[in-house]
Amino acid sequence: MHRKNKQRTVIKFIDVTHQMLNQNQFQDIIRWDEDGVKIKILDRELLQELVLPKYFKHAKYSSFLRQLNMYGFTSSKDQYGALTYYHPCFAKQKVLMRNIVKKKHQKQIIRDTSIFGVEQSELNNQIQALQFEQVKIQQNLLSSIEYQIKIKNSILLFLQTKLSLAREGEKNCRLFIDSVRILVKGMKSESQNAFQLLFKELFPQFKQEDPQQNQIISEIEEQSNQYLFSPTPLGKFDFDQEDISFPQMPQELEFSGFGFEL
Repeated sequence: MHRKNKQRTVIKFIDVTHQMLNQNQFQDIIRWDEDGVKIKILDRELLQELVLPKYFKHAKYSSFLRQLNMYGFTSSKDQYGALTYYHPCFAKQKVLMRNIVKKKHQKQIIRDTSIFGVEQSELNNQIQALQFEQVKIQQNLLSSIEYQIKIKNSILLFLQTKLSLAREGEKNCRLFIDSVRILVKGMKSESQNAFQLLFKELFPQFKQEDPQQNQIISEIEEQSNQYLFSPTPLGKFDFDQEDISFPQMPQELEFSGFGFEL
């Protein structure tokens, strides 16, 4: 008879919880506090995922807390913010099983409401922290977009300026070449051909095809380079310094020495 009464005083939930804590297998998730009198919960997610399914039929964190509150455990937080549960008859060294009893249903409802309030408060804090991080990310994103727009505008301005300068340079180069071509037209034919060959080598992008001069240019290209490197490529001007005189200028001038005919 005495043995039957002793067996009835054993509460399975309390007994299993005590064994779970004393085995020290999941100290990083749930363990005794430093004094060995409080249950210290460090990671609720891992507790629900790894520990509870091993020792209990259920695997819900809320059900585990409900059981603790049902048997008179009081909750609090330590100095590091970890959730703890305490019962004066439940400790690491000793458990007074007969002094641990269930609370009435009405009180249990109050405890469940309290647990829900704690969880809701924690959830609200997490939501606020996430909202704050979201605002920071949005601000950083806007700053990054503004910076990219500035860089894009700077590159666009640089390319526009470069294009404008290139067009202006091409225009001036064309004007220069057209002006020189006008001067070349007053030269002798052999000098004109030499200048046309020079333009062809220096300014291939402004090359103008002249079918009548293709044969002459080909002949000049086949000639010896001595002509191109001659000190008087435009014609020789012979004169005697002692016989220099200044006669009266005729109406028709001929500057054959420089390759011009006017």
